[in-house]
Formats: sequence, C-alpha cells, structure tokens
Amino acid sequence: MTQSLEYNYEIQSESRLEQTLASIHGYLSKNKKLVIYDIGGYGDLSLLIKKRYNDHIINDFNTEDLNTEKISINSDSGDLIFMCEVIEHLYNPDLVLQECHRILKKDGKLLITTPNLTSWFNRILLLFGYFPLNLDISCALRSSGKKDILSKKPFQNVKFNPLHDVHIKLYTVKTLSILLEFWNFEVSKCSSYTINNSAHHKTGYIINLINRILSKFPSLAHGIILEATKK
Repeated sequence: MTQSLEYNYEIQSESRLEQTLASIHGYLSKNKKLVIYDIGGYGDLSLLIKKRYNDHIINDFNTEDLNTEKISINSDSGDLIFMCEVIEHLYNPDLVLQECHRILKKDGKLLITTPNLTSWFNRILLLFGYFPLNLDISCALRSSGKKDILSKKPFQNVKFNPLHDVHIKLYTVKTLSILLEFWNFEVSKCSSYTINNSAHHKTGYIINLINRILSKFPSLAHGIILEATKK
C-alpha cells in the first residue's frame, strides 16, 4: 500500500450511492466537463451524478462478460471511472482493471466500491464457522435464502445469472490496494460505506449504531471505497 493513502471518515450520507459520491465530491465540484464512465453499473449512479453535477459528461458502459470482453471505449479518453459493486462479481478482475488503465487519461481517477471481507460482522461470522456475508457459495444456495446465519431472503421471481448476480470474490482494503497497484494505479484515498437495511433483511438500532461507529474504520466497515490514480 502506498504511503500517500488518505483515510476519509466524513461520509455521512444515507444511501450507498450518496456515500460513494460524497467520497469524491471535492473532485467533482472543483473540475468542469469531466468525462466520466460508469462501468458495470445499472444507470442509477449516472442519474444521480447528472442531477447533482450536471456539467459533466457521463456514460454507462458494460459488456456481456467483463471477465473476458474488452470495453468499447477509446484509450486515454476518461477523467474518472466508477466501478461500483462490480469487482466482487468477477473471477478475472485483471482484464477490467487493464481496460480501466487504458481508458483513463494520464492522472485519471478510478473509484471502486465493494463489500469488505473483513467487516466487523464477517469477522464474527467466520469466528463461529459461518460463511461471510456478501460472498456466495453457489447460485442455487444464493437463491434459496439459506446462505448464512442471517438466513437472507432470496429475491422473488429472479433467475440468477452466474456472470452478474453472485459474488465470486471479496477483498480487504489491503488486498484491493495491492491489486490496483499491480495494474499501475496509485491508491490515494480510502473510505467506507455502510448499509443498514437491504432487500434481504432489516437490522435493528444496535446493529445500525455499530455500523455507523465502525464505518470510521474502513478495515471494519461494511463496504470499501477506494480512489486510485492512473500512474
């Protein structure tokens, strides 16, 4: 991990997307007409950026399989790439990181969000022999609702696609930083997001309070937000 890593604990917004934008608010506010790509997203982040920062150029890009297919974007064309809740779905993250490096201009920024393998609750689950939250054993078990100690409810009427709908890998702050640095990115800022309630389960006041307190420490928080610069 680089010595320049800066921790940002001042993210208080409610939704995960809002927390993501809060982590890079200064960059979006100070610069004009940034060319931004959201890779692997569903359009929600793009809509929020257009609503709050309407002077930037933002485009959504995806492929049938980010593990194997290159992205049809010109080289050295982007100022900022968002890859939010994507990398945990990939068995081959190397190709998409190579593509992000190719697409970004010199000193362009890559912002990645992903669930945290070493979140405080995953440490407890593993201690008692349960599977980490946000990591899937299989498509069938994922859709059964019998994945872990929380007995999460499956989505209704959803046919799972193994390329998009299951989590293949989880990362820690250190391991994700190592991967980014291997592909010639310099990690400059680390922050976190927290999710109190999800589509699968609701949490009580005590769990929400613990989440808010421990979100100040990215290594223990629900999710990781890493900002990196193309070398």
